[in-house]
Amino acid sequence: RLFAYRCSLFTCAGWRWNVLDFVVTSLQVLEQVLIALRADTSNVPIFLRATRLMRLLRLLRIIRSVRLLRYVSELRTIVISMASSLKALMSSILMLASVMYVVGVYFTQLTLEFRLESPDPEAAQELTQYFGSVGLAVMSLFQTVTGGMEWRDMVVPLMAHLGPSMGFVFTAYVAFTSLALMNIVTGVFVETALQRGREDKDVYMINHLRDLFGVLDENRNGIICWTELEEHLDDPKLKAFFREVDIDTSEAQGLFLLLDRDGSGSIDADEFLSGCLRLRGPAK
Repeated sequence: RLFAYRCSLFTCAGWRWNVLDFVVTSLQVLEQVLIALRADTSNVPIFLRATRLMRLLRLLRIIRSVRLLRYVSELRTIVISMASSLKALMSSILMLASVMYVVGVYFTQLTLEFRLESPDPEAAQELTQYFGSVGLAVMSLFQTVTGGMEWRDMVVPLMAHLGPSMGFVFTAYVAFTSLALMNIVTGVFVETALQRGREDKDVYMINHLRDLFGVLDENRNGIICWTELEEHLDDPKLKAFFREVDIDTSEAQGLFLLLDRDGSGSIDADEFLSGCLRLRGPAK
């Protein structure tokens, strides 16, 4: 590719990916040269020995797979929604950890008082295996919410040694975290993902419309007349746009008149973008 495109390889569209390919390929060639020379490691300069560590840059080729996202809209939406949910994830973890910490401190304090007052070491062991420390208590409480442990195994020793009222306290914790907190967290995640998905579709639609406008505007004067639109009715991009807005090609002239808001007989870029965006959903 470097021989074919020469210097334009680093100035054309997507030149950043070309630079990445060039760096990774050059390091691989340098590594193979060192192997072919069978150089002794002790006699190789430090900066050359460091190139062996750079073979990890081969993993950077995986980044190129990101370019495939623009061709698979569902996969792109999933990845973008996951990335946009990271903030909500951190907030949810902080909220859940705060609740578990408060409850964990409470049960750990009760367990400590029971160990100091109870002469039965076996009874104390039943409690300390779950609430022997704050960290252990928080982990046990987290397992009860996520299904890693049956919460009945934890509440039975509490009720047996600390009183039946502990059953109500623990049940209230499980009900709050499982029925209220976790459902709220799920709702926040779903809302964030849906909102980001809608924004991604809008951005994708705008980019697609800009490309379509460039295809229709053959003379590059910044406007589209009916003749130019009629000549491209068989264009795959224009047909895909008609399917997107649920319009038949026979209605193309009516669509043109609808987009031409000022009645000038031509459509500029702003009229084309704003008009096509209004055609989506209930607005059409």
